[in-house]
Amino acid sequence: PKTGDVVEVDLVALSGALDVLGVNVELKFNSSALSFKGFQTKDLFASAVAITVPKDGSVQLSIAFLGSKASRDAGSIGTVSFTVESGFSTSTSVVLASGEYGSAKGTSKLEIGSGGATVIFGGSTTSKPSPDLDGDGLVGFSDFLIFAGAFGKNSSDPGFQTRADLDGNGSIGFPDFLQFAQAFGKPVSGKRAAKLMDNK
Repeated sequence: PKTGDVVEVDLVALSGALDVLGVNVELKFNSSALSFKGFQTKDLFASAVAITVPKDGSVQLSIAFLGSKASRDAGSIGTVSFTVESGFSTSTSVVLASGEYGSAKGTSKLEIGSGGATVIFGGSTTSKPSPDLDGDGLVGFSDFLIFAGAFGKNSSDPGFQTRADLDGNGSIGFPDFLQFAQAFGKPVSGKRAAKLMDNK
């Protein structure tokens, strides 16, 4: 990104959201590289309202339903937008520092996913594709389903998934499967989205 660009982070609840009344999170960032632009609820929290409290280098997002509650266990909470400032050089990050669900029983802290709390903007564009196909920080069963659905396809075929072409040769075959299998069950770095894990 360059100065003046708008970059976005998708905030996602992976589980534990069913029947919650709201969620409260804090995001931290380098204020010389990014400034908070706005937040838009969507999907699971589309009908909720949000109060944002930006500070120097952080923003608190308090999102609550008015007269209702979350109808599913998981889904997107919303999109956080940032403007790239003149202090941005080669890369910067947004960190999900904390989060809590609010319910009729009170509040409960969220466990933040392993390695899934940081979104990095910029840096090298020549890195290898990640076997973490769903971007949740762990190579797991949902990634396997995505990979299996794309297996055997070439770049010219309908349904070809570039992200599953781990060796970058234009087809998703056995070499890609070997790379995927080696990463299965392990956390990865360089997440595409900040994720909230199970409510403990």
